[in-house]
Amino acid sequence: MTNQHRRVSERAYFIWEAEGRRHGNDLAHWFQAEAEVRAGVRAGRGNVMPIDLWAGVERKISSARFFLEEMWRSLEHDPRAEARAIASGLTVHMPTRWEESFYARLDAFLVMSRSVPEVITCCFGKDRSVQMRNWFLALPATEKKRRQAFSTQFRNDFDNFRALALSNARDITVHRYGYPDVVITVTGKWGVYTGTPISRLPTAETEPPIVRDTDTLKWAATLQLDPIRVTPKDFTIGGKPLAEECRLYLAAAENLVVTGRAIATAVHGTDPITPPP
Repeated sequence: MTNQHRRVSERAYFIWEAEGRRHGNDLAHWFQAEAEVRAGVRAGRGNVMPIDLWAGVERKISSARFFLEEMWRSLEHDPRAEARAIASGLTVHMPTRWEESFYARLDAFLVMSRSVPEVITCCFGKDRSVQMRNWFLALPATEKKRRQAFSTQFRNDFDNFRALALSNARDITVHRYGYPDVVITVTGKWGVYTGTPISRLPTAETEPPIVRDTDTLKWAATLQLDPIRVTPKDFTIGGKPLAEECRLYLAAAENLVVTGRAIATAVHGTDPITPPP
């Protein structure tokens, strides 16, 4: 595979991901990728075509999707190991260290998703950070004008995304408490059990105190307590279902890419653009 063919292949894959992994448009994606790669080559060294800067944005979306899938996979059991345990009469518990894995992947999902509007703005607009100020001032006047126009048109979408509940959850876990406002609520045989990122769920149910004045109750007291099993529906964040909130947040990030692409095409067209340092 030549370098040119590899770039086209990678670009087509990113386009497919950015459009929601919908099948049936393989040729259209390939032809679009070919055109974009050729345009990037014509831009020459130093500056690049605007389309070349979307690779990093698309990588963030791909990473967010990966961590979201892995987050829920933390709760899954090895079906073969579980079948062997059950056949041997053993009790099947949650996977080992599932909480560490789950919350680490949730943090990564929030960080990847939240970075999408920042990366888009830095690549195509005017980044407001102090670190980027001198770099922006040194750009050609025409490019600064285009970048300012992009930021102006992208501002409402940027602000709306930043106002979403999971954007705030990301700020909480990264910059404030160090963990998100997640609560696990599991209803078992003997009661309701709750957990948070800093307060573990018990591994098994706790039997409530009862008067054991019958043979049946005395016999029941000898039984092994049931393990607590956790499923995605048991998680909430800010009082709302975590699974649905994550799905909507990822969709909002993907929509930002679509909106940003449209604005970048209208503002920058095929004019070369300076990559961020």
